[in-house]
Amino acid sequence: MVTERRTTAATRNSRTERRHVRVSDGDFGPGGRRGGFLVEMLSAVVVLSAALLVAVPMIGKTGALRRQAEQRQLAMQEAANLMEQVARLPWQRLSKESLQRLKLSEAARRGLRSPELVIELAEPVGPVPTKQVVIQVRWRDSVGRPIRPVWLVAWFYDRGGK
Repeated sequence: MVTERRTTAATRNSRTERRHVRVSDGDFGPGGRRGGFLVEMLSAVVVLSAALLVAVPMIGKTGALRRQAEQRQLAMQEAANLMEQVARLPWQRLSKESLQRLKLSEAARRGLRSPELVIELAEPVGPVPTKQVVIQVRWRDSVGRPIRPVWLVAWFYDRGGK
C-alpha cells in the first residue's frame, strides 16, 4: 500500500507540474511574456505613421488640383462672357479698337493670379466677309508660373447690315 501511495503522490506532482508549465506558457502576468502590449503599440504607431506619410501629401495635392480646376472654370466663364459682349456688337463696330475696350471682370481679377486678357481680330480675305475673334485669358499659379491659357474663337459673318 505504501508503494501505491507513492505512485499516486508522484502522479499528482507530475500533473501539477504539467499544469503549471502549460499555464505559464500562455500567461501574460508575472512570470509570463512581458512587453507584448508595448510591441503591439509600436507596430500600430509605425503603420499609422506610414499611412499619414501617404495621406497628407495626397490631401494637399487634391486641394491644389481643386483650386486649379476652379480657376480654369472661372477663366472659361470669363472668356464666354466676353465673347457674348463681342457677339452683341454690330458688324460695322466690330473692330480692334472696340475689342480693346473690353476688360476682365472684377471677379476674374480677384479669382486669378496676375490675369491677362488678349483679344485678337482677324479679317481673312475671301468671298464671304468674315471676322475671326480670338479671346485668350492667361494667369499664373501660386509660384508665378504661367498656366495653360483658355482660348475661345468665334467667327462672325456680315449679314447684310443686320
